[in-house]
Amino acid sequence: MSISLRSVSLSNIRHHENFLFEPASEGVTAIRGATGAGKSSIVDSVAWVLFGVKPRGVSKNSAIMRDQAKWGEDKFFASVVLNVDDTVMKVERRIISKSGSAECDVWEAPETEDGSDPVFSDDTHKAGSSVTSAEIYIRQRLKMDSKGFLAAVLVQQKQVDSLVTASPSERAQVIEKLTGISSATAALKKAREESTSIKKSLASTSVDEDEATRLHKEIEELSSKIDSNEEKLIALRVSEQEAQSNKDSVSCEYNSANESYEQQESIRQKTSNAKAQLESLRSDLDETVTRKNDLKKEMKSLSGGVVSSLDEAQEELSSARSARSVLQRDLKEIDSRLSDSRENLSEFERILSISSVKDLDAAIKGRQKTLDKIDEAKSVISESTASIRMHESEERKLSKAVDALTGGEGTCPTCLQKVDSISVVLDKLNKEIEECQNSVGELKKKVTGAKRSVPRLQETVGKYDSLIEAIENREKTAESIKSDEDERVKVLAQIKVAETEVKSATKILVKAKEQDETRRKYESLLDRASEISDRIEQQNAEIDRLSNQSKNTDVVSLKKVQSLRSKVDKAVEAAHKAGLAVVEVESEQDVLRARLESSQKTVERLDKEIEKYRNMLRQAEESVSTTGLIERFREARIEDSVPVIEEYASDLISRFTSGKFVRLEIDKKFNASVVLADGRKRPVGMLSGGEMSAAAIALRIAISMLLNGGTSRNLIILDEVLVSQDYSRAEAIIETIKEVCKGQVVVIAHNDSIDAHSDKVVEITA
Repeated sequence: MSISLRSVSLSNIRHHENFLFEPASEGVTAIRGATGAGKSSIVDSVAWVLFGVKPRGVSKNSAIMRDQAKWGEDKFFASVVLNVDDTVMKVERRIISKSGSAECDVWEAPETEDGSDPVFSDDTHKAGSSVTSAEIYIRQRLKMDSKGFLAAVLVQQKQVDSLVTASPSERAQVIEKLTGISSATAALKKAREESTSIKKSLASTSVDEDEATRLHKEIEELSSKIDSNEEKLIALRVSEQEAQSNKDSVSCEYNSANESYEQQESIRQKTSNAKAQLESLRSDLDETVTRKNDLKKEMKSLSGGVVSSLDEAQEELSSARSARSVLQRDLKEIDSRLSDSRENLSEFERILSISSVKDLDAAIKGRQKTLDKIDEAKSVISESTASIRMHESEERKLSKAVDALTGGEGTCPTCLQKVDSISVVLDKLNKEIEECQNSVGELKKKVTGAKRSVPRLQETVGKYDSLIEAIENREKTAESIKSDEDERVKVLAQIKVAETEVKSATKILVKAKEQDETRRKYESLLDRASEISDRIEQQNAEIDRLSNQSKNTDVVSLKKVQSLRSKVDKAVEAAHKAGLAVVEVESEQDVLRARLESSQKTVERLDKEIEKYRNMLRQAEESVSTTGLIERFREARIEDSVPVIEEYASDLISRFTSGKFVRLEIDKKFNASVVLADGRKRPVGMLSGGEMSAAAIALRIAISMLLNGGTSRNLIILDEVLVSQDYSRAEAIIETIKEVCKGQVVVIAHNDSIDAHSDKVVEITA
């Protein structure tokens, strides 16, 4: 099976608000950044999305939500897109509540011809939002669970360190866990515990046959009483049905009479309301006629009319206002430009007044001198930094030589020969170390002084830039102000003319509106008088209709309604009493059935205990045999796995160290050591920090190769495993892993040590 990573998308997860990671399809992708920037969060998110594995130290999903995000406003999810053989799989896990409840969806579609992400839809959906169903599908499709992923794909620093710094027994536990042997060890432990538990249970198990006999008799008595109560219950239910039927009949008669009585009252009220509305309409009609006549007189008194129609007056006023608005907008723009220009001129004059340099040529020369000083300071920093690295490297070499002489019984670390006069050599080496340290101190002071001068010089350059710009722009700004002031005078004159035209058009429009308003009021009153007349006719018709309806409605007295209500209440009470009697007997039946069920369960429990006792006897015999089989299986797995791991790890460590170490060995007690080119063995605990880390990386990659049949899986992730390596060894490790993996490698690092050997570099900022 071929598996590779296409992308990881994070939204408010861990350190990331919105983040998209897309590694190179083949080769090495380096993820680097400062501590705390969120590099490992990317890897942690892959394990969480696919298998629900939370980062170390995190127990709840809610703890991986970004602290700065707000619930209800922001979304919390992560998605992973994988290439799985010839298909593309997308897995998305979402946090849907503050408590950390989550959903998980899986989509899968064929790869596209152009290599772009396919369209994921309902047709490509492979599992519901249930986390359990999604994880089951992922495990089946990828042919591995979370433990397999962490062992075969993900290589973490904590695993690497434990492989070499732990005790042999602890190292055995790590290797067993990564290779899956730990499950056999756990099964062996569990089998032994179960055997002991079964023996204890056999000693405490007892069966009470007398209690079983008593319960059988009680079950017969309870069954008889339940049957008797069932006959009584049938008779009570018949009585309850009769009482309920009588209640329904009386209620129906009452409802019919009450409906007729309410209908009578409704017709009387509607008739009264209709007559009141009729009187109100007649009064309203009289008032409307009076107002209509008054307006008719007012229209006759209006003389002459107006020069223009209402539409023409409105159009003329709108045109005048539009012209005025354009001129006012032009004036505003001119004022805005004048304000900005005057502010700029003031600022230029201020800069020139406070500056000691007012000549343009002098300012340009001063700026160039300052830039030359900055270049000189940067050159000092670069040269001094290189010297510091050289002295520090020499100091480390001298310190290793001192350690070799003091801890190796007077043996030279280079030629491995005995050294006479160790104290003389040590004094010389310590003196050289002290000289290196003094040189480094002086150089660091020089670098510090140069670094402090650079910001001050850069600030001076900025001041020169401002001064030059002010000198060049002062005259341009003054000319612009003169031009805008002239234009402003012209626009003000045009606005005055436009205001006169607006006032004239307004007077004409007021007169036109007065005439038009009077005419519209008169026409409106004509329409209202006609409308009121129509409504009067409608009210008269409604009064006639209600009168006829009242004649055809059955007359029911209030006394009859009240009498039927009393009958209903009595029938309800009788039905209630019958229901209570049924409930009482049903309650007694429930108690009897509960007692019967309890007794039956107790009998069943006693029977099961007898059978359980017999089964435990069989299990005790089988557990002895199972424990031996598991122990032999575990030993066989270790004997088969360790030599293969040694073979793969030896090839890797030889490449990592350019042949200095030719083999990595693990004995039966899980002691680890390396074999040098001359055949000598050295325990991994005696190696330098970088060599020890290289051996651990080789061992961890070898375990991954074992799990994948001799080659690492197409996808392998290295999480901060190169922190102890220098540039040259980190280069050798990365190149070797690229060759072994023949696929996709993602490396998390805190610096740029592997950038030159990476196909893609992703920088993570805090």
